[in-house]
Amino acid sequence: MRNYKFPKIPEATIKRLSIYHRILNELIREGVEVVSSHRLSELTGLNAPQIRKDLTYFGEFGVRGVGYFVTHLHDSIREILGINKKWNIILVGVGKLGQALLSYENFEKQGYHIIAAFDTDPTKIGKTFGINKIPVLPLNKMKKIAKEYHVKIAIITTPSESAQSALNMIEEAEIEGVINFAPVKLTPNKKNTKISYVDLVTEFDKMAFKITSS
Repeated sequence: MRNYKFPKIPEATIKRLSIYHRILNELIREGVEVVSSHRLSELTGLNAPQIRKDLTYFGEFGVRGVGYFVTHLHDSIREILGINKKWNIILVGVGKLGQALLSYENFEKQGYHIIAAFDTDPTKIGKTFGINKIPVLPLNKMKKIAKEYHVKIAIITTPSESAQSALNMIEEAEIEGVINFAPVKLTPNKKNTKISYVDLVTEFDKMAFKITSS
């Protein structure tokens, strides 16, 4: 197994790698063995030069005049993204959005296993959610669970006013990666904390603008 370390890859490229991975999954299911960048362009809606540029950040995968061997490229992207293994995840904030994420089955299929959720509401603690019966635990159990299950990623779905304190507890539990759904900017206390923001209202605003300006 190669150890991929590419600290200066554009974030947009990483997002597109995820798209390529999903398309390659479909091609494998269809029994396709070789695919050209032109065909990938048709399937992804991205232009072929962009696809080739994205992939060359990580090495040479294609064969001139032939294309990309689907299984090899698929497996290489999985290794690059780090999704060739299972990731244990926790969720903090079991409101409606948190409950929806706990019930989303595709996370498990992609190797992302939410092992526990945390909340301060005593009416939710002790309950389970989703097909995998994910338990809701009190916040003081977070550090123990994170250590026991080697948790590296946490999801924050708390109200805005609680998100920073949630991050503080996540960092105390030695969890490095945070996906924040709360519409607020967070301030990490540790240099190695990595935060991604998912703002659904911003996405609605962008779509409203596209429709209005077209």
